[in-house]
Amino acid sequence: MARLTELDGLRGIAALVVVISHVVCALYPELYFGAAADQAATWQSWFAKSPFYATINGSFAVYVFFVLSGYVIAQSADRNTTPLPATLLARYLRLAVPAGASIMFAGLLIVSGLHCPDNVGLEGQWWRNTCPHGISSLQILQQAAGSFFWSDQKLANGPLWTMQRELIGSFAIYVIFWAVPGKSWRLFACLAIALIIDKLAPESDRYMCFVTGAVLYLTSSRLQMKIPGATAAILALGIFLGGKPFYSDNAGLMYTPVLRALSLLRLDSYVSTIGASAILLAVLRGGAPANLLRRDAPQFLGRISFSIYLIHRPLTQSLLAYSYGLIGQSIMGTTGCIAIFFAVTFFLSAVFNILVDEPTLKLIRKFRQTVGSRVPIQAV
Repeated sequence: MARLTELDGLRGIAALVVVISHVVCALYPELYFGAAADQAATWQSWFAKSPFYATINGSFAVYVFFVLSGYVIAQSADRNTTPLPATLLARYLRLAVPAGASIMFAGLLIVSGLHCPDNVGLEGQWWRNTCPHGISSLQILQQAAGSFFWSDQKLANGPLWTMQRELIGSFAIYVIFWAVPGKSWRLFACLAIALIIDKLAPESDRYMCFVTGAVLYLTSSRLQMKIPGATAAILALGIFLGGKPFYSDNAGLMYTPVLRALSLLRLDSYVSTIGASAILLAVLRGGAPANLLRRDAPQFLGRISFSIYLIHRPLTQSLLAYSYGLIGQSIMGTTGCIAIFFAVTFFLSAVFNILVDEPTLKLIRKFRQTVGSRVPIQAV
């Protein structure tokens, strides 16, 4: 099966949305979280309750990452010829090495006093809750060695909370595909696992993303039915659900009826899972969404997406904060500091990709070749 480059583009757009979300949380919290109950409505609070919110909803973008991982890991597992222990070790290294390097980068900023400066005008609750104050050098080293896989408390680099879920979800898919032969039986196994997740698993909505991604892979040959307008409708559904407001109890007129209907179906906890799966399905069906994601800009973002995801938060809590404190007290100044932040983030992400991410992939390829595999490694 040929590599689907549109999935790289989708991963790049998702990474960009995560970065945008953290910039918005830091500088314009009402735009992301909405207004408090006792505050007058503004255009920002209206935006936070509209489908346009999907364009800055970093939490939803993470669900897109998880569904994508489920699909791509299933594809990799289906073609895999490496012994299972070596496959799982390779997956661990794929996540651990770049993530550990990003912890060292964040730690360098922390110990040098350049992280989360005070008195720069950023006083929102998100800013206060996400700055890792009081973290020690020993904790930074422990996290760089991989402790973020089993504990996401007080991380030097906050977005690494997703790594534990990525590791568990991808391990589960590799084990299922190793233990169960044939697409039909694997599909049955995935559906059985979905029932178990729904009943027993904490964070069931997040782990369900990996299952739905795997199911989309296993049923990919059946997804291409030519129904006029179906792809556009599926994409619109995904974007609409991705725009669900951060606080469901303050969802507004547009989303409250939808959430109540899903609650009656016991699907209210899976809004983001369904939305992310719908977006991937729309892309897999081809047409305009896939063609747009194959363009140069999404492809560039896709190549460096893991690097963007790993290093943007330390830069948000240092470069963006300092530049906002210096020049961000006006519209022009805020625009300037955001532009500087994105330019530096993309540049350093490209450097991180060259120095860390690509060498990690080469290391994994060599490792798998030594145990008899010639299967290409997807950059997931």
